[in-house]
Amino acid sequence: MELDDENIGTMPVLERHVFDISTLEDYMNSNIEGFKGPITVEEFKGGQSNPTYKVSSPNQAYVLRRKPPGKLLKSAHAVDREYKVITALNETDVPVPKSYALCEDEDIIGTPFYIMEFKDLWPTVVGQGSFDSMDLVNHILTNMDMNNLQGELNGFNIFENDSEELNQFKEFAYKAFNDYLMSTVGKQIEDWNGHTMKGWITGHGEDYNMTIHNHSGAHLSAVFYAMAADQNSGGDIVFTDPRSNANRGYDDWFDPMFEQYKHTPKTGDYLIFPSFTYHHVNPYFSRMRICIPVDLYLHRN
Repeated sequence: MELDDENIGTMPVLERHVFDISTLEDYMNSNIEGFKGPITVEEFKGGQSNPTYKVSSPNQAYVLRRKPPGKLLKSAHAVDREYKVITALNETDVPVPKSYALCEDEDIIGTPFYIMEFKDLWPTVVGQGSFDSMDLVNHILTNMDMNNLQGELNGFNIFENDSEELNQFKEFAYKAFNDYLMSTVGKQIEDWNGHTMKGWITGHGEDYNMTIHNHSGAHLSAVFYAMAADQNSGGDIVFTDPRSNANRGYDDWFDPMFEQYKHTPKTGDYLIFPSFTYHHVNPYFSRMRICIPVDLYLHRN
């Protein structure tokens, strides 16, 4: 059975449901603890009597549900009732998203709305961010043999290379891992008894792809895209729902039963994920891409 993409995921906000994003951002800044802008807004696909949006900020995603615009029956589309039920259930063991705010001021986005936590049913958090990769790319292109990246540098730990550019990158990678740990498990790297980071460089040429694998042995993994082509060149990284791992090695035909998460990288992107997460890279159709995978090992003793 194939899932209907027309009713899955998000899409640009429909013209009839557009509102002023800056006004919403101001409201969230004043009414949601810990909120940090800027935000982007997408509309969920599929049928909803109350338009529903995914609101994304740099450190969190939210869901906004609102009354539809236009003339309505007085008791219809009671988003205030939805909010009150979810808020009451927050105090119980029933698994519901956290509620953040109910706004009945129609001057904000045109109709009453409420905001709640975005709960991704995919059980693994894939952290995303961006970094300034220009100095690092120049260093790699100037000091390393791009024709022999795969053979010479795979297996080497780049963090043993004492250069200013790589030391700065190591500091950035450490902070990125630390932020991911804080946002997912509420701990910092220094809460463990030690750690090791290992990184390597891969130069991907045309028609490159990578079969499904994981980084077993490490705790967290990341891939930093120091240089990538335009987003029409393929090379998507595809993560498979870890719940499918029970079938790994037995029958990969079951994999389509499980959700996948796909990211099309651009220069300066990075992704962080638990090392046990299986992933693969789709065929890549551009001349060169430079990636820096990094594994983090946390030591308890």
